[in-house]
Amino acid sequence: MRAGHSILIVDDQTENLQVFAFACKNLGFEVTAVDDPTDALKTFLATRHEVVLARYEMSPIDGVDLVDRIHAVDPSVRSILMAEKTDDTLARFLGETDSATLMLKPIQMSELIEEIRSAADKGFGAATSLGEVAMSNKMDQCLPLLGTSREVREARGEIARLAKTSEPVLLEGPYGIGKPDVAKFLHYSSSYSDRPIVLCACDQMNREKVEKELISSDGTLGAHVEAARNGTLLITHIEALPLDLQVVLAKNFKELTRLCRVVTCANSMMDDLLESGQIDTALYFQLTLHVIHLPGLAARPIDIEAITRFVAADPERYGLARKMDAVEVDFLVARLRRSELRGNLRELIQRVRAGAEAEPVMS
Repeated sequence: MRAGHSILIVDDQTENLQVFAFACKNLGFEVTAVDDPTDALKTFLATRHEVVLARYEMSPIDGVDLVDRIHAVDPSVRSILMAEKTDDTLARFLGETDSATLMLKPIQMSELIEEIRSAADKGFGAATSLGEVAMSNKMDQCLPLLGTSREVREARGEIARLAKTSEPVLLEGPYGIGKPDVAKFLHYSSSYSDRPIVLCACDQMNREKVEKELISSDGTLGAHVEAARNGTLLITHIEALPLDLQVVLAKNFKELTRLCRVVTCANSMMDDLLESGQIDTALYFQLTLHVIHLPGLAARPIDIEAITRFVAADPERYGLARKMDAVEVDFLVARLRRSELRGNLRELIQRVRAGAEAEPVMS
């Protein structure tokens, strides 16, 4: 992202507005923050910002109405809408424009920063896919893909290959290994990066919500699918989807992949889920055409040192109480390499946080 970009932030929740403004200033943006959506259009007309970040659920003008009016004035403006949830109005708007993306709350600041950077770069015709060197460098900033083991090298190779395609992808791996992070990496490294990535967590929805958001028993695709149009639909815990809806999803899977890129996550090996009857056979074959396996840390202990040092070096990103000195990090690496880390990256990050909370080692 080049320095000197301008951004208009519109949020009637003052606390959020201040946080977003602070983050954007740190990115080098010229920031205009407005808490009244009725004043935002006047502000834009006076300054003509390159990027607009707006909360959807505002009144008397909501985010869609505001962004639509701004795009009518200047179609080149890149907009990011933040929403509690999708609805028909939001989904329809995102399906009709190529200049706006969606972020569903709760929003991780690192993801928002990535989205803002992408929006700024897209406004200046940035490449829609990464070259090999750029791809490798970007992988070096993605925690689940750090390391030198054969397993992680194979995963990185598959990700680099599949990021250039529109093919559906299945991410396999144990709990806590970072599958959603890899899914987001795939999205932001692909030609879909200027469109939304929408999460559909099957384990957090009852049947009624699944039929509304993902797919109904009659094959009607839901609001999440519409919101992800021309972007990426991330389906997690696919094994939690009711079996009869899995059958319907399999029948409509090709239609789904025509509307958006589909990335699916499973916490178990798909072969095991199929054998235990948790996955429909037809859906199994649809999902397993392109599989990226993310092995647990127990299968690649050589990578623990690189991951630990990466986390320890960035206290703000990983919620550490302080930055540990080199000696403390060396001790922590040695300790973690002897640990089982059954919770994988989640447990490793917790252990690093615990180390940062301890009294500093006196040298």
